[in-house]
Amino acid sequence: SDDTNKRRKSFHLIAAMLPGIMLASMNRESNELFEPATTVEHSPGPNDRSRPLLLSMALHEQIAVHLARSLPNEGCGLLAGVADGDAARAVHFFPGTNIDQSPVRYTMEPQEVIDALVRIRQEEWDLAAIVHSHPRSAPEPSRTDLREAYYPDARLIIVSFSGEVPEFGCWALTGDRETRAFRRAPLLFEQR
Repeated sequence: SDDTNKRRKSFHLIAAMLPGIMLASMNRESNELFEPATTVEHSPGPNDRSRPLLLSMALHEQIAVHLARSLPNEGCGLLAGVADGDAARAVHFFPGTNIDQSPVRYTMEPQEVIDALVRIRQEEWDLAAIVHSHPRSAPEPSRTDLREAYYPDARLIIVSFSGEVPEFGCWALTGDRETRAFRRAPLLFEQR
């Protein structure tokens, strides 16, 4: 819709006005822009593909409940994390509003993204994962997820509601612009 397109354009305009908080999503190998999108500036350490992402059962539940409330549409949010030895530990979930109101795609409300990224920066956290749901399909990235992967250092957590219980999948982006693909990334649930 026109309203959605206006919000997307205003997000990019607002993001351009926040130097030091956001920067263009870059391919670190060639210094080329992936897409005209924005991402939070952070250290790649906690998002190293070999590090498991540790998710507490409390955050697991918070994510599942938030995404279930968006059904039959896709839900979305952002997950902040910190380095913790040989792992990355999720520390905070930022619930998002899907302004697309669609069962097959999502766009998080731009002001919610900006507020989350500012808080992540202030707390010296990292953008650990972008979270969204697949109401009727497996927790595997779609072609749209790959095409719109504007945050190459962040994992992608997809929660499927196609079965009796929510199923979590975690993915990491690999390759360069021409060979980009998602591969499974380790996600461990803690009982704390």
